[in-house]
Amino acid sequence: MRFYNPFADLSRFELLLWLASVAVIAAASLLAPETDYFNMFVSLLGVTSLIFISKGKKHSQHLAEHVTLGNE
Repeated sequence: MRFYNPFADLSRFELLLWLASVAVIAAASLLAPETDYFNMFVSLLGVTSLIFISKGKKHSQHLAEHVTLGNE
């Protein structure tokens, strides 16, 4: 069974933008005096959702719903 890789559809610029966003969020969260892993996870999920929403991918809406539910 082959799985669909949504990252394969990203251009080089989009992939680098996503990686830079992930790196900044992870670094800021891990360097904070009190690391909140849940908020870091939700932020990373949000960045991933935004990159796919900008591409018009159908599964990105499900990621956005999880981000919204996680921040309540």
